Amino acid sequence: MGLADERGAIIYHASPQYIAILSFSISIFIIPCILYLTYKSIKSDRGALLALIWFACNFLPWIAISLFFSRTTYLYYMYPAVIALSIGISQGLGDLSDYWNKNKPQKIASPKRLGIPIYLGLHVVVFAVLSPLAPSLINWLVR
Repeated sequence: MGLADERGAIIYHASPQYIAILSFSISIFIIPCILYLTYKSIKSDRGALLALIWFACNFLPWIAISLFFSRTTYLYYMYPAVIALSIGISQGLGDLSDYWNKNKPQKIASPKRLGIPIYLGLHVVVFAVLSPLAPSLINWLVR
């Protein structure tokens, strides 16, 4: 239940949405991203090395703590590492796009070339659905 002003803008919502979840479009690429960042780091890519160290310093200590002290690892421990994953995913998508453009230049969009825009569109949709404003906006649109 929300309150809206005369323009229909939502100014208050009585039951906020509390979701602790990673975006599915990021979580499906965690392991491939870390493997790719490791490969790029071995090939002397300093940006990949930064992202790999960032991930290792922000998330791996919580794995060790949960294993040694029988602690629960909560999802919000992963949030600082999402930035490193985003760097790695964007590097991977950029390198994939460069590979396709260099090796098989085409003027017509192939299904492979449509994969990156579809992935990015899916990511925007998942972001909008997981947004705290999503229930309020849905209620406002349904009225």
